[in-house]
Amino acid sequence: MWICQVVVTIFLVHTFHMGPLAVWIGMGADWTIRSFIFLARFKSNKWLEHNII
Repeated sequence: MWICQVVVTIFLVHTFHMGPLAVWIGMGADWTIRSFIFLARFKSNKWLEHNII
């Protein structure tokens, strides 16, 4: 998932000439995308199929 953060940060730095703010935006984008992936997995109940013991 860190690839998302790095790609967004590099894009913002090169396109909009942003500084450290680009890192924060990239981190926020990473958290947002990760949240959607986890939410989709949670709603599919796929996590119920795994047994711990």
